[in-house]
Amino acid sequence: MNSSLHVDTDKAKGLSTGRPVRPLLPRNGSNRPEPLPNHVAMNRTPSGTAKPKEIDHMSDTTPEAARVLVHMHQLLWQAGSEADRRAHQSRDLDTVALANNLTYARDLVFHLVPESHRDALLDRPGADGADPVELARRAEELSRTAPVHHFPPGIVSVVDLLIETVGEFS
Repeated sequence: MNSSLHVDTDKAKGLSTGRPVRPLLPRNGSNRPEPLPNHVAMNRTPSGTAKPKEIDHMSDTTPEAARVLVHMHQLLWQAGSEADRRAHQSRDLDTVALANNLTYARDLVFHLVPESHRDALLDRPGADGADPVELARRAEELSRTAPVHHFPPGIVSVVDLLIETVGEFS
């Protein structure tokens, strides 16, 4: 027997919980995984109730949420530009960290904006000495103007990052 392939069974028995391990199988008893649910179809309202929300089928985002995302991106672009300008002037590590957080948040928002609304991202306001933390706070507040389920997956991560950034740099 090759010694490099030898397993110390006494050591392995000491690590065992004593319970047999069985593979997880789908509940229906087949070996094939179940198909993923159609989230767009699950988002429909029952007949006789409110109208189903209008969505961009590529991103599952309502037009209202898409406009919010565009405005958030504009605010974060303005905040990041001002923080970056300040970081270049001061070389302060906290200012550099703020600029990096805002740039990262803006990049996350960019990827949430539906393709059909990305042209609006070309309209960028000037930085003009605005407070980057206040602009980040406004972007976070703006995210609460539409229900979270109207946004694409990932909005919660952006909001968490903005809350942490505003808290840390206020």
